[in-house]
Amino acid sequence: MCDGLRPEYRLDYSQAIRGKYYERLSQEGAKVVVLEPAVASLGSVEDRRESCQRQKEREDGMPAISMFYGILIRMFFRDVEKHHMPHIHADYQGQVAVYSIPDGKLLAGELPPNKHKLVVAWIEIHQEDLLADWNLAADGRKPFPIKGLDQ
Repeated sequence: MCDGLRPEYRLDYSQAIRGKYYERLSQEGAKVVVLEPAVASLGSVEDRRESCQRQKEREDGMPAISMFYGILIRMFFRDVEKHHMPHIHADYQGQVAVYSIPDGKLLAGELPPNKHKLVVAWIEIHQEDLLADWNLAADGRKPFPIKGLDQ
């Protein structure tokens, strides 16, 4: 299992009873949150982020190089034909935009204005790293992760 949990915390909850201690703890004045099963099965934010990145990579062969404020930044392998310049793909809640690495110019697609500004600022900050990653991806090699604005 790749969940990062230590073995002593891998407990079998298959026989657990949802809300078993809710009444008693509530009467004692404790603040209790009982998650719906679908929500409880999602795991931590970091688990969901990693799972999302792995799923996106499997679906389209485009490695995620960064994620910040809900924006997933990716590069295609050997993607030198379509936009004819080094670029990244920014994905936010199903909206996808393509940005030039040298100048941060929007080449295709659209993001909400506040997310667009974050991506352009991130490109400016990490331009050298992005160009190095572009060279790797253009040669079919996996690019290195780059820190997001929230890290």
